[in-house]
Amino acid sequence: YLPVRAADGAVQGVFELYSDMTDRLAEIDRTSNRLLTGLLAAFSTLYVGLLLVVRRAERILRQQYVNLEESREAVRAKNRQLEDEIGVRARMERALRQARDQAESASRAKSQFLASMSHELRTPLNAVIGFSEIIADEVLGPVAPVRYRDYAQDIRNSGRHLLALVSEVLDLAEIEAGSVRLEPTAFDVAELVNEAVHAVQPWAVENGNTVLVDCPPSLGNMTCDRAKLQGILASLLDNAVCCTRDGRIAVDAWREGSNGRGHVAFRVRDTGTGMDRRRIDEVFEPLAQHDAFVSRAFEGAGLGLAVSRQMCRVLGGSIEIDSDPGEGATVTVRLPDMADAAAIQHSARADDAVTADAGRRRKTTG
Repeated sequence: YLPVRAADGAVQGVFELYSDMTDRLAEIDRTSNRLLTGLLAAFSTLYVGLLLVVRRAERILRQQYVNLEESREAVRAKNRQLEDEIGVRARMERALRQARDQAESASRAKSQFLASMSHELRTPLNAVIGFSEIIADEVLGPVAPVRYRDYAQDIRNSGRHLLALVSEVLDLAEIEAGSVRLEPTAFDVAELVNEAVHAVQPWAVENGNTVLVDCPPSLGNMTCDRAKLQGILASLLDNAVCCTRDGRIAVDAWREGSNGRGHVAFRVRDTGTGMDRRRIDEVFEPLAQHDAFVSRAFEGAGLGLAVSRQMCRVLGGSIEIDSDPGEGATVTVRLPDMADAAAIQHSARADDAVTADAGRRRKTTG
């Protein structure tokens, strides 16, 4: 309704405008209802979807939680099992350590006993060998009947063999017990080599072997433990003679180092059975006899090379073997001349003293 006013503002009449909005309002209502229904349906669908997702996630989380608890229990069980195993291993290790300590103690006691029995075992054997040699060589007159002399020779040979075995065992026992005493003395190298060769000469001749010696007198004296070096050479020569039949054995000696000082090398070569070089290390093991080098067909306990290597180490030297099957063997021993070593050490200390004194002088001057 629109009022019609006069100039002075008084209402003179009313102008009425009329429009029928029923259909339009009905359309608006229908559209509103459709929108509301759509929104409700969408929100309901979204709610149901979210509810399903949440429930699915809840089930997954619950299953994961159950799996985690099962894993934790499995880990706890595994930890308990590992703790039990660790306890068992710890007890086993303690038992093994006790057994090892007992074995080492027994081994040391055995080695100390054998080392202390060295004199008691060697002295009777030397007496048996000495008296059998007197009888076999008929020093006090002819022996009748003759077979007694043969018996005396058998006793002498068996006694020598037994003495060699006992000496090897006792030497190895002394080394294991750490009771080896070195007695360095100065001696003629050529004389020592000739003595060692002379000791095995009868056996070498018996086996049809020729022994060649290349040890010039110009080598002069060497300071070392004579008895132990002689034992090493005797063991090497015994092996060479043992493994060689109708062959040749060569013994060489020379000096090594600057101006021929420092070390003395000894080499024993034979044309015997030889051995596989891939198994050389085996012959250095105690009680080992290589089937192609010192087999059971030969006499011996398999201690000679083991004792020789250990004794070389005690003396500060080394031992090497070069061999091939059927080509013989070459054994080389290198030992320091203790007199040269002492002189070199004294010279080194003197050089160090001179260098230190010069350094102090430069420092003082500066």
